[in-house]
Amino acid sequence: MEETFEEIIDGSPYAIRMYDNQRGYHKLHVSPSVQVKLLDNKLMFNVTPFVKYMVSQGNNYHHEHVNYGVRGGIFYLLKGWRFFADVVTAQHNLWGETLTLGELTHDIGINYNSEHFGFGIMMVNPFSPHGSRTVTKDLSALAPTANTAVMQNYRQVLMLNFNVNLDFGTKHREGWQRLNNEDTESGILSGTK
Repeated sequence: MEETFEEIIDGSPYAIRMYDNQRGYHKLHVSPSVQVKLLDNKLMFNVTPFVKYMVSQGNNYHHEHVNYGVRGGIFYLLKGWRFFADVVTAQHNLWGETLTLGELTHDIGINYNSEHFGFGIMMVNPFSPHGSRTVTKDLSALAPTANTAVMQNYRQVLMLNFNVNLDFGTKHREGWQRLNNEDTESGILSGTK
C-alpha cells in the first residue's frame, strides 16, 4: 500500500508518495440478508443491511473507516420472465491512505430465459439527474487532499443482454454401474494350502 513521507530536495521539503509493504490491512464485512417470498415464490423482496469496518495499518500511519449501508431489491418471476429493481447505498473503500466514497446506485430491468436462448434489457441509474459522483480522499497527515470525480454520462445507462445455449441436441446418459470388487481371475494365487 502507499505511504507518504517528507524528503528535502535542494533545500525544499517535498511530500513523496511510494508503495511499500505495510504492517496490515483488515476488512470486516457483515451483511445479513432477509428475503420474503410471496405468490408461490414468484414475487420476492430482499433487504441486506451491511456494515464494513476497514483498518489500514501502515509503517507510519493508522486509518480506520466504517461504512454503513443497505441493499434492497424486488424480483418478479413469470414463465421465464424476470422483472427486477435493485438499489444500493454508497459503497466506501479504504486502501492504504486512500478512502474512496461512492454514492447510491440503482437499476431496473427485465430478462427472459428459455432452454435455448435468453435476452434482457437493464437501465442503470434511471433516476439519477447528475450522473455518478465519486469522492477520493488522501488521508495522509503530511499532504491530505480530496478530489471529486463526476461522470455526467453515467446516468440512464441502457444495457442489452443476449445469450444462446449451445449445449443442446442428443444426450447420452451413462448408466449407473455397481461397484464390483470381486476378484475372479484365474491368475491370482490363493493364500490357502
